[in-house]
Amino acid sequence: MSTVEEKRESLNKYIKNIFIYYYMVKIAFWDNGLGERGTSVALYDYAHYNEVLLGNESIILYNNTHYSNKADAIKKFTDRFNVISVNNWSKVDTILSQEKCDIIYIIKAGDYDGQLSKVCKNVVHCVFNCNSPHGQVYASIAPWVNNNNGKYPYVPHIINLPNHTENFRKELNIPDNSCVFGRYGGYKQFDIPFVQKTVYAIAKANPHIYFLFMNTELFCNSLPNIIHLPMIIDLNIKTKFINTCDAMIWGRSDGEVYSLSQGEFSSKNKPILCTNIGYKGHVYKLGDKAIWYTNETDLSHIILSFDKDKMCKKDWNAYTDSTPEKVMKIFNDVFIQPCLTL
Repeated sequence: MSTVEEKRESLNKYIKNIFIYYYMVKIAFWDNGLGERGTSVALYDYAHYNEVLLGNESIILYNNTHYSNKADAIKKFTDRFNVISVNNWSKVDTILSQEKCDIIYIIKAGDYDGQLSKVCKNVVHCVFNCNSPHGQVYASIAPWVNNNNGKYPYVPHIINLPNHTENFRKELNIPDNSCVFGRYGGYKQFDIPFVQKTVYAIAKANPHIYFLFMNTELFCNSLPNIIHLPMIIDLNIKTKFINTCDAMIWGRSDGEVYSLSQGEFSSKNKPILCTNIGYKGHVYKLGDKAIWYTNETDLSHIILSFDKDKMCKKDWNAYTDSTPEKVMKIFNDVFIQPCLTL
């Protein structure tokens, strides 16, 4: 091959690569239901930053009969995106064709469930396992997801709460010098019995220590310093909740894969009181950026000796790699670019 031909071929490859990288794609983002839990939060973030950072177009698809649907969460999506609901998967391909979508992003447990498009590229994002590879791209939310074992790429969730200094202490009559331990997440997933018992015992004996729970099932008799708040979708109010707390108290018996609630507390430099139980994702992710307890005695000592002024000066952020910019670069490399060359 002559030098001129080599240069021409090199230029053509360069132009092709530039075209592929900057070609705007339309992605449909599918979750079975739209609620307050991590998959829907993650889906919203990917769809939002797919437009804002990658310059693509996003639409949202979901099953309007799914048990996890929450009106406030659906409104958050409809206020931001073109949202289309169906009552079964069989209608999805018709919508994808009408909307001229290039890719459908599907977040799911990981097993093959028959939900694949025949009219556009499928990218599958596995939360719990990598047991059944399917679709054009198959990836997990973390490298430690069951049966990944380095066989598949991973795209982490985004952690990106607003920054402000508002809190609920005045509204809830919590003194500024009181220690507050807070928690939100799945309604029934603050469920370790000895943690519940410890919280109640400490709160009853120490009225100056507060426990603040959002979207958490009642687990003990009422006390003035154990405060329950309803589910919150608004991110500014989430930040306000976290700002009220000096630490997160975690107590989920089945563990975590990649916890958004832990990530949101951690990103605001709040230590997480945590134990090694169930799925080990939180153990791998938090490492020395958490305060670990093993039993009731440990947890009692940690809470009763907690020095809020000392703790706030340490670096507790274990999620510095979960910014929108860092995650969406991975999202583009793992999910979008391979689909443009297939």
